[in-house]
Amino acid sequence: MAPFLRSDNQGRILGEILLADRELTLSEVAQVTLVPLPTVQREIDRLAQAGIIKARKQGRNRLVSADASYPLLAPLTQIIAASYGPTPIIHEAFSDLEGLAHLIIFGSWASRLAGIHGPFPGDIDVLLVGTDVSKLEAYRRAEAARARIGREVNPTVVSPLRWATADDGFIQEIRSQPYVELEVTVARSQEPAASFTPGMPWTRGHDQVLRLIVEGRVASVTPDGTLAQRILERATGSLQAARTLLQADMCADAFEKAYSAARLTASALLERQGLRIPGRDGAHAVVGDLIGAQLGADLGSEYQHLRHLRNDTEYPRPDKEVATEADAREAIRYAETLFAAVTQFMETIGVFR
Repeated sequence: MAPFLRSDNQGRILGEILLADRELTLSEVAQVTLVPLPTVQREIDRLAQAGIIKARKQGRNRLVSADASYPLLAPLTQIIAASYGPTPIIHEAFSDLEGLAHLIIFGSWASRLAGIHGPFPGDIDVLLVGTDVSKLEAYRRAEAARARIGREVNPTVVSPLRWATADDGFIQEIRSQPYVELEVTVARSQEPAASFTPGMPWTRGHDQVLRLIVEGRVASVTPDGTLAQRILERATGSLQAARTLLQADMCADAFEKAYSAARLTASALLERQGLRIPGRDGAHAVVGDLIGAQLGADLGSEYQHLRHLRNDTEYPRPDKEVATEADAREAIRYAETLFAAVTQFMETIGVFR
């Protein structure tokens, strides 16, 4: 479509705005389309001047929507839906699916969206990574999306553990090619903290955790399932922000967001167990100790490596290295792996005793 528009970025932005059923902020457009915010701002100015969209200020936000008075709005919307529709429509169709952790467009559509030339794609391949995701509901939503886009939508449901598995051929193929990950809307638990029912106590690393409690480096508290879920929501947002920042070549910021996602993910698991780290010097190191004790030494040592690099990046010195693009990618990969492991354990883990 780029020959008919200024660029594919403009097409993605138009797709998000014209196919939305509400006003959007520029940050929302940038987040879903993975287009850097400064580029979104420039394109919005051009589209508003052309009369295709409307823009208005609300406080600090700038809200945009389609201009119903534009004479070619209907045919333009049809063209954009056929060419760039998958991103906003797939996001709307699946992002709030219960149990969903990752929403990914892969295959030929993802390649075209990444700027790789090839035949105009047909079917839209969607990967749904989550725990107890209903396949029946996924197929129902896929059919609704197909009716809007005019192309077949093929959902595939996999577990977080499978998505994190390095030797799975199907997952390897997806990861080796361009794919587009869309933001997931994590449903907030409505249960009050008092209704949290612990499962079986976790025994792995029991002695190490008990030592940290005795030393006062970890506190034993009443487990709060609602708070744990909210912390996971923040981890999801940090991870998405890391991916967006990496797309904008803001590598150091992307690294720090990925590290934050990993730390929050571990904190959510601890909250579920009734464990909390007091806010004091060395708290981040204790997170790594607990990860290593309960989830394995490799995950724990990798977290400690990221922690040291995060300190050097946040407080740069001439004799220290800051995070590079490779470090940011590795930190995102680690945060994704840790998130997948934690969401798997969260289903069965109980109070630490």
